[in-house]
Amino acid sequence: MRSARLLSMLLLLQTRGRVTSAELASHFEVSQRTILRDVDALSAAGIPVYTEQGMHGGIVLDRRSRLNASRLDPIEIQLLRILGVGADSLAHLGFGQDIALLQEKLNAVSFSRASDTHNLEEKVLFDYSGWFSNETQSDLEGLLEAVRNEARIEVLYRRSGDKKLQRAVADPYGLVHKGRRWYLVVDVDGEPRMLAVSRLETFRVLGQAAQLRQGQSLARVWAQLVAKLEEDMPVRITALLRANRLDMASRILGSRLIHHEPVDEDFVRIVVGYADIQGVRQLLQFGDHIWITDPPEAVKLTADLANELAKRHSGTTSPGS
Repeated sequence: MRSARLLSMLLLLQTRGRVTSAELASHFEVSQRTILRDVDALSAAGIPVYTEQGMHGGIVLDRRSRLNASRLDPIEIQLLRILGVGADSLAHLGFGQDIALLQEKLNAVSFSRASDTHNLEEKVLFDYSGWFSNETQSDLEGLLEAVRNEARIEVLYRRSGDKKLQRAVADPYGLVHKGRRWYLVVDVDGEPRMLAVSRLETFRVLGQAAQLRQGQSLARVWAQLVAKLEEDMPVRITALLRANRLDMASRILGSRLIHHEPVDEDFVRIVVGYADIQGVRQLLQFGDHIWITDPPEAVKLTADLANELAKRHSGTTSPGS
């Protein structure tokens, strides 16, 4: 809802003072034109927010303007209580006490119900943790400190699918929380990279200033990495999936699920992107709820894998034979 976005934008501006339209557009997943219209709406409502041009320009909130919680409407207070990326995620960054203090301040703001309906926080819950997730995180608080100090770091990490650890000198732009995971956005040898924090073994600050590329920001580099990730999935696999499994597929496949459309009451057609044809192995977990239809190489590989699985589970073979 636009009202929620305007409130969230105002809170971001109050925290940071100055934010570029590109950063806000990336944060709210809307166009920069929409952000500028939102700024006009805030300004028309009497909020001292304006734009500044130039290299260090952006959207600015007059620092003399402070949010007074006692002047918020009841619905605005309720929205504040449920907005955000999740207390657990922010606590990992070292803001646990700040979150608790914020909650106390919100609880201290008294208001009466406008109707007999329940408050939002009683009926709406945001849980940003993964299902059955016990994923260990690296020192996010330490990473954030290095990022905010624009310090060069050395990381020891494991790439997806590799067992061997790799060491690299990285210049960090910042941290991104997406799809229940934290990512460290860095330059390695001048090239942008996204490193899953869960795969960071260790890191150390090198005592040098980060060599960030001029004119680049966290939001801009992240957008480039996301676009490149989509380009790096040239293989498109088409399949028929039982309609009642689409929600599960969306959670499992994430950004790999490029397209889906209904076929009839029982099936939907999905298109999934992978770096190579071997990615079809991931779709085997849907068992008899999926039917690979294209390309022919994916159909053949699926049949071969299914035959091999059938042999292994027929009782005629044993592990290692």
